[in-house]
Amino acid sequence: MEIRYSLEQHLHDMASLDKRIQSLESIYIIQKEKMEHFLSTIKTTFPTYSTHDVYHSYHIIIAIEEILGKKRMEKLSGADAFLLLICAYMHDLGMLYTDEEVRSLWKSKEFQSFLSNCVAEGSSLKEAAEMVRGMEKKDASITWPLEIKKSIGLLLMAFFRSRHGERIEKVTDKRYGRIAECMEFDHSFLPERISRLIYRICMSHNWKAERILSDLPYEDTFNGEKMHPRFVAFFLRLGDLCDLDNDRFDRISIAAFGTLGDDNLPHYFKHKSVNTLSISKDIIHIVADVREDEIAYECKYDWLKDEKEAVQEKRIGNVFRATVKEHILWRSWMEDELKFARLNCKQIFPKELSMDLPDFAYNILINGKESASAKENMRFHFSMEKAFSLIENISIYQDEKFIFIRELVQNAIDATKLQLWRDLQSMGVDHPEALSPFEIERKHPDIYDRYPIEIIVDYDAERKTAQMTVRDCGIGISMEEFKNNILVTGNSWKKRTAYQEELQAMPEWIRPTGAFGIGLHTVFYRADQLEIHTKSESENHANKIVLYSGKKDGFAFCQTDTVRKKRGSEFVFEFELDEAQEESLLDIDEEVAIFSDYNERFVSLIVEEVKNWCKNPLFPVYVNGECIASCLTKAEHTRLLSDSQRINFVLDKWIEHKGYEYAFSEDYREIVIWDKRNGLLLNMSVVMGNWESDIPFEDGFDMNTSFMGIRIGNGFYEGTKSVPFLHLNDMDILTGDADTVIDASRTKLNEKEIKRLQPIVYEAACFARSRYLELLEYIIAHEKRMEMMTDLANMLEAYARKDLGKEQILPSLYRLERKYFAAEYKNGLERRILVYKLAYMLVDMQLLKDFDSLKDGCMKNKDHLEWVGNVEFLGLLDVVLKHQKSCGRKGFDEEFFKYYFKRQIDEIIRLYMKKWGYLVAICYHKRNINIEHLRKCLEKTITNQMPFLKAWKRNCGCEMHTIHIVNWYCGKSTGDFPRGVENDLTGNLLEPTMSSCFGEWRHFGSYAEDLALPITVYGWYRDIIFMMLDGEQELDKKTVDLWKRTLDGALYGKVSGLPGKLNSNLEFLDKPEFVWKSHSFQTDCELASFLQYMMITQIDVASGSWSVTYHLGEKQTDREGNIRGYEVNQETKDYFYQEYYYQLEECDYDDRTYERMCGFADYPRILLVKEDFGYNEILGRDEHWQRYIPLWERNGNIKAFLEEHSDMDYYDWTNLVKESEQFERVTRYICWKKHHSYDMDKLEEIKEEYEAFLIDMFGAWYEKINGSRALG
Repeated sequence: MEIRYSLEQHLHDMASLDKRIQSLESIYIIQKEKMEHFLSTIKTTFPTYSTHDVYHSYHIIIAIEEILGKKRMEKLSGADAFLLLICAYMHDLGMLYTDEEVRSLWKSKEFQSFLSNCVAEGSSLKEAAEMVRGMEKKDASITWPLEIKKSIGLLLMAFFRSRHGERIEKVTDKRYGRIAECMEFDHSFLPERISRLIYRICMSHNWKAERILSDLPYEDTFNGEKMHPRFVAFFLRLGDLCDLDNDRFDRISIAAFGTLGDDNLPHYFKHKSVNTLSISKDIIHIVADVREDEIAYECKYDWLKDEKEAVQEKRIGNVFRATVKEHILWRSWMEDELKFARLNCKQIFPKELSMDLPDFAYNILINGKESASAKENMRFHFSMEKAFSLIENISIYQDEKFIFIRELVQNAIDATKLQLWRDLQSMGVDHPEALSPFEIERKHPDIYDRYPIEIIVDYDAERKTAQMTVRDCGIGISMEEFKNNILVTGNSWKKRTAYQEELQAMPEWIRPTGAFGIGLHTVFYRADQLEIHTKSESENHANKIVLYSGKKDGFAFCQTDTVRKKRGSEFVFEFELDEAQEESLLDIDEEVAIFSDYNERFVSLIVEEVKNWCKNPLFPVYVNGECIASCLTKAEHTRLLSDSQRINFVLDKWIEHKGYEYAFSEDYREIVIWDKRNGLLLNMSVVMGNWESDIPFEDGFDMNTSFMGIRIGNGFYEGTKSVPFLHLNDMDILTGDADTVIDASRTKLNEKEIKRLQPIVYEAACFARSRYLELLEYIIAHEKRMEMMTDLANMLEAYARKDLGKEQILPSLYRLERKYFAAEYKNGLERRILVYKLAYMLVDMQLLKDFDSLKDGCMKNKDHLEWVGNVEFLGLLDVVLKHQKSCGRKGFDEEFFKYYFKRQIDEIIRLYMKKWGYLVAICYHKRNINIEHLRKCLEKTITNQMPFLKAWKRNCGCEMHTIHIVNWYCGKSTGDFPRGVENDLTGNLLEPTMSSCFGEWRHFGSYAEDLALPITVYGWYRDIIFMMLDGEQELDKKTVDLWKRTLDGALYGKVSGLPGKLNSNLEFLDKPEFVWKSHSFQTDCELASFLQYMMITQIDVASGSWSVTYHLGEKQTDREGNIRGYEVNQETKDYFYQEYYYQLEECDYDDRTYERMCGFADYPRILLVKEDFGYNEILGRDEHWQRYIPLWERNGNIKAFLEEHSDMDYYDWTNLVKESEQFERVTRYICWKKHHSYDMDKLEEIKEEYEAFLIDMFGAWYEKINGSRALG
């Protein structure tokens, strides 16, 4: 039998031939004996780690010997043999430490930072670090000191183990402690440089491979004997990696300490699972079989036996996967080491040695079988082209608490879309690529409900851990798909070649949208690992995949899933909350925490989060079994397009359009449009004149914009053309690539996309406008509607003739209701409300007649004010209110609560009192009114005509609503009146009362044979036609005629007289300018809001009568290109000057308002313009192209100036202003605004003209004060 040749034998043989080597052998023998003693102490300080004793060094030497082989060992120099042996024994010196060092270390910044990181990063050492730092309350049990001891041990092991290579330099320095003294090369003649070289070779076993070349020499000599430090370092590193045998852990040491933790168990099972460990000069062959059942058994009955079953199961799974990961990492390190040596062999190996290295085979079996994740080193990483996109948007992601849920849901929707497409094809649907989502729903009802997206949420308060699951019925993930597209984060669907044919065949609305491909990665902002259970139809088995975060090397683990059978995927992960996060997220303070159901609150939090962004997903989304978002075709608004009875119908008239599908809501206040050409889904509603919550179309639609059913943050801003009377509620973009439509964070539209969409949305809104015009024309010309209105008018005439008494009003209305609303009509709440709607239509008609009486009475004796009582509507209102109150006492069903009933009565009274106030104000036309006298007249009228209301406690000074409105329009507005009655002239005079006070009740027309009648009862359609002139659309005579016919029957038309005025001004449709004459310009501007879109070029005010010239089309400019000022005569200028003087009289001295004067055409050099739309304080109306002259001071200062110099004339006032700093400032400001410079000639011209302006304005004020402009 051949005796095995060893490095020690080789060193001895060389020493017997050479005395120089003999001294090296002596040093080795002495140091080996020392190391055998000192290394044995490591297992006491590192009991839960693999052993680093003399046997470990011995195994390293054996591995080196096997790889070198006898022939190469015989060629080694004695110095190289010495280095290999001594470094094998000394390389773990850094794991030695003393009590003295620990005490000093504990106070150091380095160790305190290490503790902080253990806590902050949530590592397995977190609990130990918290206990040592006193962050948790001390356990009252007597084992507390033992827990502290254990925690300190764990922390010291982690700290020193991670630094043990670099620590060699410190522990071998005599200045730092007794270990260096013990390890000193006793009485040897070994030069200090060689000692330092040995220490650096030992340190190199923890270096990156490249440092071997940079930090160690290729060759050195000792007494003429060559040595090769790089060669020694490489074999030390390789031999260290080869010590993989099963006996590396000391069970006695572990038992003395306690047990193994989650960080050590994978290492333990890594060694234990090695079945083959063959090392030779030809091959390094390792076979490991990681068996989950064996790990589970040993953990359950030994290492984790004290854990609860649920926790135990989770930890076992983590240990199992981490063991596989350890093998993969170990294999990659060995592969990298051998690859590095092969690439750099000439810089490492001695020239006289063969540079051959063994082949390498490291087979990792999982449960006895090969697995892709074990066979390949799978890592989770980014494609470079997407990395910058993520980095750019990372801060936006982190601002959102649960962004990862949205991303996982989006991924689930994408996978399900692809499956739906495959199913449609297998079902034999004809030309599915040409169908809209709503056509598919109409052909295959409930099809989208077959593909639910489920979110399961659970919060464990005891562990402060949330677990989430996102489940879909999509295509699943095959192993090939996983490797090619999931592991490389950022690979968009467009780059997945396997799907290109399918993607091209699909309609755009069903194509996957995850162009950014970073959805999965967002999970790792909160979790360390993501578990995926998935089944693809391309494979016969399901897969279980676990992805680890970058903090854990981005490792990916795969195995066959024996549980899942259905196609689709399930994503499971969990994350911890610390106390601060828990309190913040769950809003639980210390006082109520003990009584709170944390799980319920956390689920509610997730539900709100999902509702916030999940608007109209293609498939329904559930949270813990509750449907949070219906599928697109069944959502609250969009479901109308799925109803074949409503699609493309205007009432009962079917009107198809090539470019759009559309459907009105049941009450016709909303319209849903599917833009076929652009894949755009729009929901619009009629802006109601009295609905304060509505937003004008042109204000943008920030939180109502979605992309593929997922809400995004911003919508349109400046540049979107408006369409009168329409408000865009929701817009869902169902086509386009995500990377061109929205940014990577899915929070905003790209600017190019906004510009592209603006004309498309405007065109769709114009289409909606045309549908509503069709609707209005149908309603107004409807015979049944006209017959009903005639019956109501006849009732009112009979009431006026006394042929119909008050007690007969309601019975007559019930008969009318049965005549017109009998079809499938049930008695109950709907019927009560409908009768009252008819009743208030009758009261409105009486109010329409009362305006003539008020107007006549005012003309005969305006200042006496008794004429305000010339009304009959109050008596009729009193009858209806009395009946409504008695009806309310008969009982309330679940929908008609007492609170709502009382609030509704209050609202009715308020609205009618306001309307009365508007009529009085419009008739009166004077600045001042005797409020006390008015109050008495109003109270007297209410007492006489409304005995029921007067006796009822809810009366409570209701006349104050009327007084407030009169005050508002007669120049003495105040906010001191009860309930803050708002000013809304147009809405109150245009919209019927029943539409306002019953606005919350939506009737679906089921009680009428003809759909035109319910809409008539609502009366909201008048808002549409009123706002028809408020936009930029061209108007034809048909539209104007429709406008007049609609408004003639409203109080608005009666009061404003605008339909009649349009008769005399129809030329504005054909001519560029027209003149509008009025006795109340501000009121007319409010009543005829379309005037605000036209440019005023001339104003003439004489004796309270206004003549205003409007210009249509482009803004008007003078010869020099400047916008024309208002052309006025001196009387009109004096009117505006004096109106401003009234403001000065009423303002306070501390009024900091900065006012402007009208930009009269007489002063072109100092005239400025504000081109954007806004309120013009001077004219009291909204206006484009406001022209103005800035004043030199604020209101309060001007008032003080006039009072201080009241003994001077207006020329003196002008000279004082000219000499002031403010004069210089305002003229320089005008110069810059007009010319963007301070040109001295221009500035002088501006000053001259501003002086003329001041003389003109001050003269008007002087005349107001003194009765004449004459001086002296």
